[in-house]
Amino acid sequence: MVSGEAAVETRRPRFGVRWLGLIGLLIVLGGAGAVAWHKVLRDRFFPRNFGTVVEGRIYRSARLTDPMVRHVVESKHLKTILDLGAYEPDSEREAEMRAMAEELGVRRFRFSLIGDGTGNPNYYVQALRLMQDDRALPMLVMCGAGAQRTGACVLLYRTLVEGKTIQESYAETFRYKHDPGDDWIMLAYVADWNDEIRRSLESGEPIPGFDPVPYPLGE
Repeated sequence: MVSGEAAVETRRPRFGVRWLGLIGLLIVLGGAGAVAWHKVLRDRFFPRNFGTVVEGRIYRSARLTDPMVRHVVESKHLKTILDLGAYEPDSEREAEMRAMAEELGVRRFRFSLIGDGTGNPNYYVQALRLMQDDRALPMLVMCGAGAQRTGACVLLYRTLVEGKTIQESYAETFRYKHDPGDDWIMLAYVADWNDEIRRSLESGEPIPGFDPVPYPLGE
């Protein structure tokens, strides 16, 4: 016969195992919830990689969900969305974004740059012109992740329009998910083309060797 005290002692391990199992399940569910929030749900409530370049004039972001496009356009009173290549040119999503911009009454221009921030430098020239044109402002500059193409565009704006150095402006890109280790090509591109883009911006002549890009708002 087992005493009451002994019976309690034999039940304790089973009780502890059940609690450990429950705690483990909660940890797993919590981890799954965190992943779901980060990967899916967060973008439905907050504009992804969003930031202010010049308050009231220029903003930046990654690809946005439909509700976030509407929210940013309406809350920032945008006139223009400058997409540096977030969607494939003939994709269904690209068509949806064009239709949404039309519905919201904003102009939307797509400049086909490459995901690492490189591509036809004449696109950056015209992007910088748009970023200074009151007819286009306030505006949102965006791309897929909001890090490389948008980062290069903002970096060029800081140096060629605001007159800052690359060294003092480059740190801003880190806040928007630019990784100087993995994504070094973007900075090399900006350093290589900075002077050519400056000359084209000042002269109005396209950079030779690349397709010219018409200014989308006309002269």
